[in-house]
Amino acid sequence: MFYFDGAYYWAGWIYLWGDWQMHIPIILNFAYRPFPLPSHPLLWGEPFRYHFAADMISGFLMKLGLSLQYATYFPSVVCSILLVITVYYFFFAIYKKKLTAMISSLLFFFNGGLGLFIYFYQHIIQKNLLSSSLSPIEFTKLPSYGIEWINIWTSSFIPQRPILLGAPLTILTLILLWKIHSEGIQKNSKWLLILSGILTGLMPIIQIHSFFVIHLVAGFVFLILLIKKGLKGLPPLLFFYIPSLIVAACIFWYFFDGFPQSSYLFSFHWNGISSITSFAHFWILNAGVMFFLIPYAFIKSNTQLKLFYVPFLLLFILTNVFLFQGTYLDNKFLLYWYLLSAGIAGNVLTKMFSVNNKKYMHLSILLLYLSIGSGFMDCVNLFNHDRQKHRLFSYDLLQFDKHVRSLTQPNDVFLTAPANTWLGMTLGRQIVMTWEDWLTSHGIHTDQRKKDIEDIYTNKTNTNELLKRYAIDYIILSPVERQLYAIDEAYFHHIGPPIFQYDSYEIYDVRQARAQKTTAQTSE
Repeated sequence: MFYFDGAYYWAGWIYLWGDWQMHIPIILNFAYRPFPLPSHPLLWGEPFRYHFAADMISGFLMKLGLSLQYATYFPSVVCSILLVITVYYFFFAIYKKKLTAMISSLLFFFNGGLGLFIYFYQHIIQKNLLSSSLSPIEFTKLPSYGIEWINIWTSSFIPQRPILLGAPLTILTLILLWKIHSEGIQKNSKWLLILSGILTGLMPIIQIHSFFVIHLVAGFVFLILLIKKGLKGLPPLLFFYIPSLIVAACIFWYFFDGFPQSSYLFSFHWNGISSITSFAHFWILNAGVMFFLIPYAFIKSNTQLKLFYVPFLLLFILTNVFLFQGTYLDNKFLLYWYLLSAGIAGNVLTKMFSVNNKKYMHLSILLLYLSIGSGFMDCVNLFNHDRQKHRLFSYDLLQFDKHVRSLTQPNDVFLTAPANTWLGMTLGRQIVMTWEDWLTSHGIHTDQRKKDIEDIYTNKTNTNELLKRYAIDYIILSPVERQLYAIDEAYFHHIGPPIFQYDSYEIYDVRQARAQKTTAQTSE
């Protein structure tokens, strides 16, 4: 999915191309700068309140000598294998049946609504034609048909590195919580709870959504335990929560310098949903057969499993009335609701398949096919690299970056346009501000800084003051900046010496100009 052809680095999937334009510069900052990073590598001066562990691992692998390609490829492969294993074992731990675990895993990994079947009907049966699109059809994302809940492999696990690292670790803790819920406290539960608590406390830097999911499920499990056993149920709760909260508090204090910002808001009017009818219509299209299968499976589940399902159901309700991220359906809380939902649905399909009745057997196969058809086809389309590859940056650019790094210090600050400017993003150096959409999706306000950057490039009256405010050491001029701003070229010819010039790319050293302004202010 991320490969090098000898001249350029490519992303073989559109979502990987979009997300890794943020992950790659973070990885390179970890690779070429000392740890810990003093501030957000893509927003100078702000705390780095982001689950950065996956990118940190890749950065450290580059320090050990691996190339960018293999430093990202190796952890992704390992985490993908662990994810498949832990999901399968999660279902097996609950149902004790291999077939149920296999079917439930298929339902989870190949989630998808009715997109494949609607598209087939509209474009082949009614119009008797195939799509002329050069890119493969994405059957779990057909907005014109109301299909927008994208398959979790294609939209989450492959492009979003934190969730790929965090999900297997989260599921291991959920397995432990299920065992406590279903079997009670065992002899080795104390130490497992302590280790799980420490792991959960680390989740803010691994995958912060998982931190809240685990605490929600754990709180519900321990509440039931307290109701059943009274004060005897208190020690297990403390074994988990004390190490979890201590480790998390250290992370929030040392790394985040506070609590991460969020863009959540209350709203029930998304994707056309404004009533129960439109809600049902949306989820019938996007969940397909599972919209009916999940409630039926819940009713058929035993009391123990129904109780365990309650916090996951709460996650589904919350994701339908609150916006936690820039996009509603790009929501990791929804992913964990679907994890247990796939399990109870898979259990029902297994029972239907196991009945000595061909009609039920054929019906279960049909329902499975209808449930995973769209998601499965989207995953198959991932292998069509040549039809959907997107260029990231060139080998020559990395050599350019290598030379610039040799001329600068690891913590020097670079100014570039707040856009997808690969020159600034592949340096492995601190930049004043990255593309604003990434930052606003994390609840960070950027309007003032964006205006300040424009003032510097257009040489407004407060330019030198802004150089000092953002501690800027070098300014990058490239075709991107010239396209976005009315650049005062004369100003840049006098602001400081260019440390490097290549084609239409220039980097100016503004440290002396910044120091002169500081001296002048002091003498006044």
